[in-house]
Amino acid sequence: MPRKAALLVALPLALAFEPTYLADSDALKEHDYLRRQPVCSTIGDSADTPHTPKIIHQMWWQGAAAVPAEYAPLRASWAATHPDWTVKLWDAESATALVNESYPWFAPTFHALPSKIQKADAARYAILHAEGGVYADLDVEAMHALDEVLAPAGAASTAHLFEEPPTHWAAHNTVVSNGLMAAPAQHALPLAFLRSIRPVAAVFASGGSHLVQAALARCHTEEQDAADAAGVAMGGTLAGVPPCGCYVTHSSRDFFPLHTAMRLANEFERVGEHADAARELIDELGAGSWPESTAYTVQHWTGSWIDAERGSLWLRGVAAARAKDSKAAEKYLLAAVWAKWGYRFKYANAPSDPEPDRAKGAYERALHWWPEYGFGHYELGNLALEQAAQESVGSASATTLLASATEHFTQAVAIKPDSILFVNNLGVALLNGGKPEEALPHFHKVLELCAAGAFVTIKGLDPEAGAHLNLGHALHLLGRSSEAHEHWLTALGVGSYDHAVQATQRLMADEAHDMLPPPAVLDLTLGEALAKEGRTREAALRFAAAHVSAANLTDSSDGERIRELVAVRMASLAEVWDEGEGALTDVPRARPSVGGGSGGGSNGSGGGSNVQVVEASADGTMKKTQMSQEEMVNMIKASQASQAK
Repeated sequence: MPRKAALLVALPLALAFEPTYLADSDALKEHDYLRRQPVCSTIGDSADTPHTPKIIHQMWWQGAAAVPAEYAPLRASWAATHPDWTVKLWDAESATALVNESYPWFAPTFHALPSKIQKADAARYAILHAEGGVYADLDVEAMHALDEVLAPAGAASTAHLFEEPPTHWAAHNTVVSNGLMAAPAQHALPLAFLRSIRPVAAVFASGGSHLVQAALARCHTEEQDAADAAGVAMGGTLAGVPPCGCYVTHSSRDFFPLHTAMRLANEFERVGEHADAARELIDELGAGSWPESTAYTVQHWTGSWIDAERGSLWLRGVAAARAKDSKAAEKYLLAAVWAKWGYRFKYANAPSDPEPDRAKGAYERALHWWPEYGFGHYELGNLALEQAAQESVGSASATTLLASATEHFTQAVAIKPDSILFVNNLGVALLNGGKPEEALPHFHKVLELCAAGAFVTIKGLDPEAGAHLNLGHALHLLGRSSEAHEHWLTALGVGSYDHAVQATQRLMADEAHDMLPPPAVLDLTLGEALAKEGRTREAALRFAAAHVSAANLTDSSDGERIRELVAVRMASLAEVWDEGEGALTDVPRARPSVGGGSGGGSNGSGGGSNVQVVEASADGTMKKTQMSQEEMVNMIKASQASQAK
């Protein structure tokens, strides 16, 4: 079935939105690595050109049994539209086995990735390279078979990438999706993506769409160099296939059509406009008029790695609308709309400051439409917890706010008892409310969920280290200092830089200096944590300090081992060096937070010399402190002096 050429789309509502797709020339002006017409299409045709095999790969890290029921219609759409294709679902076990067995050179990097979503991103490139086929996220719905789309361009084996709507280009610099890709087996491009991955904290940059785009930009440069060397203009005939292989990018028009209701909240002037768009979508889905008949696929942008419940509400609303149950569809979709506005006011309100009161109102409206929205209770609890930290310690207002936070977190846990976020913050609210004994079981539950492989990917959250910090503080308040010290020492070794700083502070404040590792080991640990966060300059200073301090270790073999590790870490650091101390982080926008020991973050958008620490103080309240680089050095010197005695 022929498809229409891409033109600027006409929107149904008279609102000043960015276009949902661009014409070829406009897209290329925006990003020169896009390939609506790939250079290698000029290589002559061949009957032997490798095709994309008829395999559809999907992934749910927790396994097939854990896939939410709302995704069933989307999963079924692939089998229905591709009856002669194989549909294969990957999980943590199968994806990890593939990496270990077929890509042993990449396995150390894969296992060093800080979060499960980063491993899932990396695994999809290995899958495509190893087996070929189509990779599709579970929230991508198939409307037509992709056979005709995936035909090779000329004699070269062709990879197919799909552009996100231009509104995403501006909002968070996601131009090319890694949620829908296709390639023949052993194609050079997925391998180029795999080789580009680094274990830094930023999800998009470490293995997501930002990495894909950076790799494509390098491919474009290499392609241009090859054309220059051959003495032909880009678009002319090349003697061979470019270094990254032949690839084509497809406009979002027929692969990621964007209904107005699917736009970000900050694209609207008023929430009423967004709600009206949702009601229009209900009507159009009921009538079968959206998406247009030209669409091959639709992505529903569920954001399952941030707020899975909002995505589930969206999918339930879509299913209800298609079943012509407009009342149920309105309930689900308006809950999702208000959830988006709550997120906007709390985390993504730029250029304005966050508006906590409006965020509170938005989450309350989301709960009005769907009372079982656990993430709404979670965020209302966070808002109360954060406001309580600004009140006078022990005041009536602080007590009332902490009680409200505890109630919201309790309701969230009742709805979703296996959520690390919900369980952890219930413990924090109880701890801050002066109830350490009641808080303890919740932090232990966090550790149980971590051990069971619970999937949590909120940026900046290291739940295992945070739970150990919080357990230590609760035990300290209960007079069980020796147990507290063990938990703080564990947090030092497994957490982020801020976790390590907090653990070190607490051990020293409790006169447990002798439990700290030797300075060389401590500096190495802190350097590794900084490197994972993309704070390369600070990490290099720590590694250098570890190298120097290694000479002071009693056992010379230990010193040599530390120096060997430093050499390896510095070499890795050179590959991802960031002069601006922050370019390796995601596009600056806040994420849902977690309180207590799991809170805090670097001062600024990914670098800087100060560390902001959010911690529960001795009286059970929250406080923010900052430690400068100089103060940190002095603290380490004090530790050295103590150990020397």
